[in-house]
Formats: sequence, C-alpha cells, structure tokens
Amino acid sequence: MVKYYAVRIGRQPGVYNNWSEAWTQTHRYPYNQCKRFNTYEEAVDYVNGGPRSPATGEAVYDRNYWRPVPDMGCGNSYETCPERFQIYTDGACRGNGTASAIGGIGVHFPDWRDYISEPLPGRQTNICADIYAAKLAVKTAVKLGECLLEINTDSEFLVNSMTKWIGKWQQNGWKCIDDRPVKNKKDFLALLEWTQYADIVWTKVAAHSGIAGNERADRLAHWAIEDQLRRH
Repeated sequence: MVKYYAVRIGRQPGVYNNWSEAWTQTHRYPYNQCKRFNTYEEAVDYVNGGPRSPATGEAVYDRNYWRPVPDMGCGNSYETCPERFQIYTDGACRGNGTASAIGGIGVHFPDWRDYISEPLPGRQTNICADIYAAKLAVKTAVKLGECLLEINTDSEFLVNSMTKWIGKWQQNGWKCIDDRPVKNKKDFLALLEWTQYADIVWTKVAAHSGIAGNERADRLAHWAIEDQLRRH
C-alpha cells in the first residue's frame, strides 16, 4: 500500500514519498509535526493545517512530492517499526494503593546513553507512573526533533487507553462507559499536550520477558524508587 509522509512543521513543509526524506526535514527540528497517511489527499489536508506563506497566505507544501513508497507494515503487534524512533517506558510504584506508596519512572531511548530515571510526582500509583513515563518519553523525543515514535510499554491499560478509549472519554466529557469520571484525566491531559506533536504507535510488550529495552526501563523505574528510599 502506498504511504505518504506529511511534514506540517519542519525545515521544508510538504508531502514526501518516503520516510527518509521526511526525516531529513524533521530530525532534531524542535516541535516538528509529521504524520504518515494512506492517501495523498489526506496528507495535503494535514499540511494545509500548518504554516502558511507570509507572501501568499497559502499553505506551504510541494504538490510534486507524491511518488509511491513501500508499505512498512507497522502495527500494534510486537514487531518494532524500523522507521520509528523506538522508546521503552515503564512505571513502578512500591506500596501501590497505600498511603506510603513511592513511585518512579524509567525511559529507555535508542541510544543506551540516553535515559530517564525520575521519581513520580503527584499521586503515587502504578497507572500514574506509566502515564507519566510516557509523557516524559514523548516530550523528550519531540524536543529532540523526533516526530515518528513507537512507545513500547508493558502496560496494557496505557496502550488500550491511547488506542481505544481516550477518544470516547473526550467525547463523553471524560466519563467512562458507566458514567464514572476517568480517574486519570489530569494525567492523560498532560500526556496529550505532547502527543499532538508526534505520530505515535503504541505497542504492548510482555513484561520481564527478556526484551532489552523493557528490562532497562523497568530497572530505571526501580532505581528512581530506590534513590528516594535512600534519601529518606
């Protein structure tokens, strides 16, 4: 299937025929916006919503960038997409559900020298930790100029929330199907502030199954907890 890569904010906004060309326009370009589409028309519409030429007032894009590209076959099953910036996230909370709970988060990036290991602010729960880890992951990637991401997490709740439920929650005024308010609304809103700048595949991975990135993210989250315990 033909794919089109639309760069709305980057060095040269436009519709590109392959990821390598789009990547050149967005890599390490702060707050870039780039998405992949199945049709050229959708890609053009996306770019049309971006920056406009100060001279003509028209959207900036190149109508000639539409040559076919191969289907990369990316999905939510656990086969990472080679074209995407691979990130592994994990949240942990010792004493989850108790008044003395302590949480931490870990994020592993493609370069093993880059990582995040931080205490969890605010409400101390496993779910809050998973969402906060994802938020820091996306925020950091966007600031690095990466716009096509794959977030790998062992949190099924996080993946389902971002791929199945969050749109319905928003339509229903942040209420669940049984009319109860979404407990983590504040956390998800903070995450959505950054996901708007990226095209993200959310992938569920098996926990403690030897996947290097996931194992490291888990260790980083627990290191953050241990560091807090040592300081108290």
